[in-house]
Amino acid sequence: MPSSNPRGERSATQNQGVVSSLQALNRPVARGITPIATDGVELTIDVTPSLPCLEGHFEHFPVVPGVVQLDWVAHYASLLLHIDWPVLRVDRLKFTSPIQPNNTVVIRLIFNRDKQWLDFQFFCADRSYSKGRVVYESPSD
Repeated sequence: MPSSNPRGERSATQNQGVVSSLQALNRPVARGITPIATDGVELTIDVTPSLPCLEGHFEHFPVVPGVVQLDWVAHYASLLLHIDWPVLRVDRLKFTSPIQPNNTVVIRLIFNRDKQWLDFQFFCADRSYSKGRVVYESPSD
């Protein structure tokens, strides 16, 4: 069925369906939450083999999908830094190493309120897994 949108963008209903699907995913419980900078936090998560996002992605080499990592960023930014504005885009996104079951991962979130962006990084002592910048829509005055 051809899209009525010439640019191929999703409708608000389609976007809500994607959001609902992501919310159904279990998120790891954050532990070791440490404030950093003025508007930042580091938290540690354990990637357990029972996370639903690992099922079928991939059978013999399970990894946390990139879209799930972005969901975790948005979730913890909202929960811990109280950032609830709509996302405009994700910039500087790099996935450098797969996150697998039984990994312990630190997520660093640093929010720049003046520029309305959130820098994030997933890492451990000897490896960077991913990083990027979430740019938010400015809140209404």
